[in-house]
Amino acid sequence: MRITSLNKGFTLLELLIVITIIAILTVITLDYLGSSKERGADAGVKQNLVNARGQAEVYFSNSGSYEGVCNNVSLGIYKQVRAAARAQRLTTTGLYEDTTVGSASQEVCHDSVTAYAAWVPLSQGGGMCIDSQNNTVTGVPAVGANEVVCP
Repeated sequence: MRITSLNKGFTLLELLIVITIIAILTVITLDYLGSSKERGADAGVKQNLVNARGQAEVYFSNSGSYEGVCNNVSLGIYKQVRAAARAQRLTTTGLYEDTTVGSASQEVCHDSVTAYAAWVPLSQGGGMCIDSQNNTVTGVPAVGANEVVCP
């Protein structure tokens, strides 16, 4: 005579182990995707500020001065600095005053006759700054009021 088992399926312990493994993998995946998004936003900031540097030099060669480079929409670096700020989802006005101090929610661009500096916050902390002295620095504190050199 043959005895057949009536136990079909999984035990409660087996199901709990599988659910725990799935939960752990989900947490790891979501954390990775979140940091990828931040790195992508930071890359957008960096690319836009690198483009701004080139545009600032074109502006200087045309006008002989950096005065107004931050707020000139057609020839200056206004569009590139705003694009960098939008990459970080900043919703600022985009009016750059030399007395403005940057923060985690405020990009800045200061200019004078002989120099300029632009700074945008990064997701990973600090911010990225470019200036007329060919400095490109990341993870630095914000440019202070009336400063035209990266910290």
